[in-house]
Amino acid sequence: MAGEVASFLVDELSRSPHVRASRWRDTGRGSPHFATAAHAGVEIAWCSMGCVVYEVGSRTLELAAGAVVVIPEGVEHRTRLLRGAAATSIKLDAELVLEAKGEIEAGPIEPGIVPHTDVLARLGSMLAEPASGRREAPVDDVARAFVRRLLEPAGDKRTARRDPRIQRVLRWVDERISEPLEIADLARAAGMSRYHFSRSFRAELGLSPYQWLLQKRVEHAAELLRRRRLSVTEAAFEVGFSDLSRFARAFRAEFGCPPSAFAA
Repeated sequence: MAGEVASFLVDELSRSPHVRASRWRDTGRGSPHFATAAHAGVEIAWCSMGCVVYEVGSRTLELAAGAVVVIPEGVEHRTRLLRGAAATSIKLDAELVLEAKGEIEAGPIEPGIVPHTDVLARLGSMLAEPASGRREAPVDDVARAFVRRLLEPAGDKRTARRDPRIQRVLRWVDERISEPLEIADLARAAGMSRYHFSRSFRAELGLSPYQWLLQKRVEHAAELLRRRRLSVTEAAFEVGFSDLSRFARAFRAEFGCPPSAFAA
């Protein structure tokens, strides 16, 4: 999002020379347009409220709340925030993307809408945290993990590269998302000690089991709210939160907006 109108910039979230991020919102004075841009690295952007429109060549990509778009290096695009919209844009420089690509065999990144993954949620959370005392390396590591996830081929090759015990736990949690699960429960489901499970899990997904479980609950709640099936309170309870304040904090940390924005 290369901005023409600086008044729509809410804040800068950069924590590393290789990863720059900004939050944007419409202030209600009209539908802001951004100049046609083509970045030297990869842009990842997601809508946290309202609707954001990306024009990429002849394609028009409409992002509702929670949707994520990826724009590869050198691809011209134009961005528009509709009235009341808010979004976060992360730009990964070419050096970091090249490093991530060098670790796997993959084709080029294609522009389009992609899932809001746990790794991307962690990257957004890290960028939103206070900068004091933060090292740039963890942010870069998570950014590279996202690029690798984006480039990984689908099907048997992707599955074969992963630890089947961790994959079993991911499926196991999907079936029990509303239960009050603890990390010890996940380790038992994997048939591993808590220590070795935590190490293997972080190596697999780029974040701790606790971080992943928290974000998994919030992502599922966001999906329930997007479909307007449940109220905010009902969605929180449905995904295992008994403390609404904690749910609201976790939701804002992941999506940059309150859960009520998804329920609107």
